[in-house]
Amino acid sequence: MGQVDTDAIVGPFEGWPSGDACRCFVACTEADGEQLIELLGHETDRLVVKLLIFATHAVPEPIFEATVRAGVLTQNPSFNKHFIWPCALLYGVPRVLETIAALESREEIDGAKARYWLTMPVDDMVFPDERGFAERRAKLIRRMKPPL
Repeated sequence: MGQVDTDAIVGPFEGWPSGDACRCFVACTEADGEQLIELLGHETDRLVVKLLIFATHAVPEPIFEATVRAGVLTQNPSFNKHFIWPCALLYGVPRVLETIAALESREEIDGAKARYWLTMPVDDMVFPDERGFAERRAKLIRRMKPPL
């Protein structure tokens, strides 16, 4: 397998993925998925796939398990939701929980931090892009304001 050219994936707009990269990502095949799975396997390279998920609001089937695994293995518990929530929104919480359990038994890893993000209602989960974060912040602010 060749080296992944991340410069070809990331577009000219402040590191946002190019339109071609987004189209290829959404149409990802098993063969295409191998390179993306390779990126998801490395803490620092996951950012490239994370940006594609943010830009497309998609997690192609060929990389579903690797995306959940990236969420389990991401060290920063504030960032692992960036992989877990999109999978839960697109494939359902039960499937993500099953995948985490399978990873735990097969690889002897702890999925507690990733499972934490699945305890909230699906309506509170968002794709972590700017619009999503803005909506989430607004919702939290409304909840925190004291009644008049």
